[in-house]
Amino acid sequence: MQQQTEQLSDGQRLNAAQIWAFLAKAAVGRLATHDHAHNQSNLTPLFFVCEAPHIYFATQPGHKLNLLRRYPQGVGLQADAFDPESSTSVFVWGRYRDVPLGAEYAHATRLLAFKYGTGFWQQILDQATKALKAGPRAVITTISQATTGCIQIERIGGRRWEHGL
Repeated sequence: MQQQTEQLSDGQRLNAAQIWAFLAKAAVGRLATHDHAHNQSNLTPLFFVCEAPHIYFATQPGHKLNLLRRYPQGVGLQADAFDPESSTSVFVWGRYRDVPLGAEYAHATRLLAFKYGTGFWQQILDQATKALKAGPRAVITTISQATTGCIQIERIGGRRWEHGL
């Protein structure tokens, strides 16, 4: 029996405006980090907002945040979309930093709340509830270590493939 394989083209390269427009609409991406001490790469689903040349996201204490702070260079974000007519994939690479309390922090929080609405606030409530169950010390740790993060974008790339499914 002869097997048919669909040949994929290299796709159409997206320009910067198309990439930023795509990222603005993307519901979720995958954060790529690398733990150099253990030579282990990590992919983490991430809710984010973009405002060129920044990607903002809220994050809680844990492995992801520890890696971002320890190895802030070479952080990536990848997002995809698929529909019957096309597939799109976008990658951005940059450097991580915590967003300090102040005007930028408030702006990033408003962007996240606007994009995700009640889902954003529900995520914060869920984290607070989880911390409350672990006791007062966990609440203080969660509040003091939670942050809004920023990836300062240094490189971008993306492609779109047309197809008829």
